Amino acid sequence: MSVCYKELLQPELIPELYETALKYTPNSEDMLTQLFMGYVRIKEYKKQQQVATRLHKLTSTTAYSYWNAVSLVFMGKDNPDLGKVMCFPLAVKIIEKSKERSTEVAEEVFRLYLEVLELMGMNEKAIEELEDPKNVIIDDRERLRLKIHYHKLLGNTDKCNVLYKQALIAEPDSYDFYRGYFETSFQLLTDSTSLHDSEFQVNLQKADTSVHEMTGLLLKVAEDAGPVRGPELAKAELVVRLKEHNIEMCAFASPSLLILEYVQKFGHKLCCYDDLRVIIDRLKDAEKQELIQILEEYRVSVKESNGTKAMQRLASLHMLLHHLGKYKAMESEQQFIALEEIKNFHNITLEGDLGCAT
Repeated sequence: MSVCYKELLQPELIPELYETALKYTPNSEDMLTQLFMGYVRIKEYKKQQQVATRLHKLTSTTAYSYWNAVSLVFMGKDNPDLGKVMCFPLAVKIIEKSKERSTEVAEEVFRLYLEVLELMGMNEKAIEELEDPKNVIIDDRERLRLKIHYHKLLGNTDKCNVLYKQALIAEPDSYDFYRGYFETSFQLLTDSTSLHDSEFQVNLQKADTSVHEMTGLLLKVAEDAGPVRGPELAKAELVVRLKEHNIEMCAFASPSLLILEYVQKFGHKLCCYDDLRVIIDRLKDAEKQELIQILEEYRVSVKESNGTKAMQRLASLHMLLHHLGKYKAMESEQQFIALEEIKNFHNITLEGDLGCAT
């Protein structure tokens, strides 16, 4: 009958089946778990919490304690006023008792604990839990991401900046960390001097508040990381942000030249266009015209190359030029010529690859 009700899309009738069955076998763990799942399907949070409590009392199994806490969290989200007063504090107590009884806490339980602490506004407590060496359930990188999240909620810009720096060293190709690092650094900016010392030392315990420090970190990460996209894209991002703040930058080239360098290094990758599109949109009109000219000159040289990488690089160039508006100003005939260029290059490349294969 349970399967029948599922097929009939009437899940609200399923709990009644197990409620009736439990009148004859009140201590059946299987029936109680099925009843719990039945309530889950129809979002009866209070009833599912009551069943979870009953299961835990019957078996003393930690998993049912977790079900109980999850049900309370859903109840609290469904009724925020009740959640703050009763559901969330009770869920915290249940999880903390579970932590005390267990030698090792499951990752999902720990994540739920952090979520409930956040819902209660106890972000400092969440950070303490993440910094506790006993809680080694999640890996170091995820721990770093979560600490950044909670410090953001607390408005600790300087601590976020320090954590972003640590994250960049650990994951130099993760562009999201660069954006967070720049956002916090510019909020803390006190010195717009862009001079760079070749002996610059990155301080992972102090927030960066100057262009000099931002430049030094980027150069250091780029040197240590090798040929990855993140640091190269971050250079263009930094120069664009500096121009938006009317700060002259002498350590790196202009945005147009940095974008060209990026295309030369990574234009053969499918992600090249999406990587650069966000930065290009922030350029001024004069800079966009300069970039069109630079990319057009490079496109001519790419046409003389051959191979799959050259074909993809040419496709990336055409997409970037199209995004910059070059083809909108063209006559239809010129647009078809550009299209034929890509088609012919593709056919030549395909024939060459097939010839190599045979």
